[in-house]
Amino acid sequence: MRLRILLIIMAVTVANCVQKPPDIQISDAVTVASPIMHGVVSVFMRISNNGGRDMLVGASTDIDGSVVELHDVKDGKMVKVKGIKIPSHDKIEMIPGGMHIMIFKMPDEIKDGFEFTLYLHFERYGKKAVKLKVVKG
Repeated sequence: MRLRILLIIMAVTVANCVQKPPDIQISDAVTVASPIMHGVVSVFMRISNNGGRDMLVGASTDIDGSVVELHDVKDGKMVKVKGIKIPSHDKIEMIPGGMHIMIFKMPDEIKDGFEFTLYLHFERYGKKAVKLKVVKG
């Protein structure tokens, strides 16, 4: 009897430790060119996760020389962050005045309609490509 109880406890413990893989979906992605800072865009989107927890740990683009940063707003000030938690079976909203992505050193010819690819780097999910089109801010 004790062995059976011990096996049940072990099975439940192992089941709780095994986490489902994340299932990341991107929607409502918008890229806005800064009206005052040349070569800078802000990216806003919804990241939905229908699986296990994950973390957005970085991003990159297909544009040589661009610099991509994850940002949040703390105490009314924009700050660079190392990662953004993506909860299990939940979503996060990247919005103006909140979490967002900033891209610096964009090409001089950037204008309304400029298209590029943003690669989101997740801790568990891996890399996810998002096609973006710039709109004037």
